[in-house]
Order: sequence, then C-alpha cells, then structure tokens
Amino acid sequence: MSAAGEFTELARRGGRGALVTVLSGPGAGGKGSCPRSRSKTGHVGLRGSGARMLGTDESGRLAYKILADRLDERPGEERLLLERVQIDYHPPDQMPWVITAGSGSATRDHSEIELADGVDIQSQPTDGRAPVHVTTAKLRFMPMTSLAETDQHVVMSAGSWHVEATGLRTLLKADRMELESDVHGQFAP
Repeated sequence: MSAAGEFTELARRGGRGALVTVLSGPGAGGKGSCPRSRSKTGHVGLRGSGARMLGTDESGRLAYKILADRLDERPGEERLLLERVQIDYHPPDQMPWVITAGSGSATRDHSEIELADGVDIQSQPTDGRAPVHVTTAKLRFMPMTSLAETDQHVVMSAGSWHVEATGLRTLLKADRMELESDVHGQFAP
C-alpha cells in the first residue's frame, strides 16, 4: 500500500463486468494504512475518503464510475455507506448521465445503489439536444440494467418544458422516462 493509504479491491471479475473499489486518502492507523471500522457484529470494514468505484460492461468497457467523498463499509449488512455521491454513468454507445446525491448506500457488488438527500440526475447529450434534468428526494439505481426509480415527488425539465409527478421509472440506456402519477406539466413553445 502507498503512503497515501490507497486500497484497491477487485470485487468481481468476468461474467457481466468487473467492479473495482478504490479508497484513497490519509490512513488513520499510520503510514500506508487504510482505516477500518468495526460493526455491531464485530466484523471489520473499510472506511475512507475519496472513494472511486468502477464498473464495466460485458465486453470490459467502462460503463460507470461512482465517486464518494466518504465510504464506510458495513460488512454484516454487505453494504457500503456513501457521502456526497456522484455517479458518472456512460454506457458505451449511449447518452451519458450524471447522478449526484448527498448520501447513499450500495451493495458490495454495486448492483444496487440507494441515493438520498437531494438527488439530481442530468443527461449529457452530445447531439445538441437540451439536457434532461430531474430532481427527487430518493432514488434507487441499478447500473448494470440502467434502471432508476423512485416513488417520491419528481421535478423534471428539459429546454422550455417543466413536469412534476409522483414516482419515476426509467431505463437510462433507453433514453425514456415513465412518470407514475399526479403528473403536471408546462410546455412553452
């Protein structure tokens, strides 16, 4: 391990893609160490700042990057707790998206990410279209399938239109959003 306290973990290989978690930052336990936390069950987990989690698609191309200012592992729960989260989701040959939130948690294999505290989703079109911008209180995101969903109040805008609803379900790869109920919108010419 380096003096910066970097820790790299290969969480899964092959099959549906590789996942890598990297923690970097000064270690609490001395030169070159990665701080650890102990759960209520006595299991020791990782904790650190400057976390990067990478995921690839079936052919090994980078599909997403999860950045968090802080990561705390909960080994007994098989969960990673995240603070100040940013997900750069860029499936090959599809429109990229950026998702940010104040906090979240993820399964160890990153297959499911629960986000909260001011979730912001924004498309990153490269073809001149206006970006789609969505805000909500909570969001569940599954990077391998591109499913993002919430049952919370949603505000969506793109260009001159504005829509509010309760509940959202979308496959980001499909570039389509389904609003669940109480849909109200304004569409300016």
